[in-house]
Amino acid sequence: MGNFQNIIQAAAPLIIMSLGVFLVVVTGGIDLSVGSVFSLTGMVTALAMGNGADSLTASLAGLAVGLVFGAINGFLVTVVRLAPFVVTLITYAVAGSLAFIVTNGRSMPIGAPNFWLLNSGELLPGVPNPLLFCIVLMVLLEYVLRKVVLGRWFFAVGSSAIAARLLGIPVFRIKFTAYVASGLLASFAGLLTVSYILNAEATAGASLM
Repeated sequence: MGNFQNIIQAAAPLIIMSLGVFLVVVTGGIDLSVGSVFSLTGMVTALAMGNGADSLTASLAGLAVGLVFGAINGFLVTVVRLAPFVVTLITYAVAGSLAFIVTNGRSMPIGAPNFWLLNSGELLPGVPNPLLFCIVLMVLLEYVLRKVVLGRWFFAVGSSAIAARLLGIPVFRIKFTAYVASGLLASFAGLLTVSYILNAEATAGASLM
C-alpha cells in the first residue's frame, strides 16, 4: 500500500494536468504551455512563502499563474485568432523563462510547516488526497461532458466551430474557458508536486509537455 500511494502521488499531477489539456483538445486546440506553467506555479508559490505569505495566500498566487496564462492563451486564440500551436509554444517559452527569472534559477524550499498535507494528507479517511483529487476531477469532467449542455458544446466546437456558431453556441467563450481550465489545472498540479517534495524547481515541468 505504501508503494501504491507513492505511485499515486507521483502520477496525480500528470493526470490532473492532462484533464485540462483534454478540454482544449476537445475544442480542436492544443496547449503546449502547461509544463512551464507547472514550473512557474511552484516557483511563485515558494517565493511567496519565502516572503512571509501563508500557505493559502501562496497557493492562490500559484493558481493565479495558471489563470493568467490560460487567459492569455484563450485571448490570443479566440480574439486575436492566432494558431493555438504558435500561441502556446510562445507562452511555454515565456513561462519557462519566468520560472528561472523569479528566483534566478535557484531551487526554493517550502517553509510552510503544513503545506505537505495538500499532497500527503487525507480529506477522506483512508483515501490519499492525490487519489481523491483525481477521482473527483475525472468524475466531474465526465459528468459535465456527457450530461450537461455546456459539456456538449465543447465537442460541438471541436467538431465544427462554424457550425457551432451558426447554432448559437458561444464558440469564443467555450474555447477561452478550455484554455483557462487547462492553465488552472496545470497550476494545481504544480501545487501538488511542490507539496509532495517540499521544494520548487524551475525545470520541474520541463518534461511534462
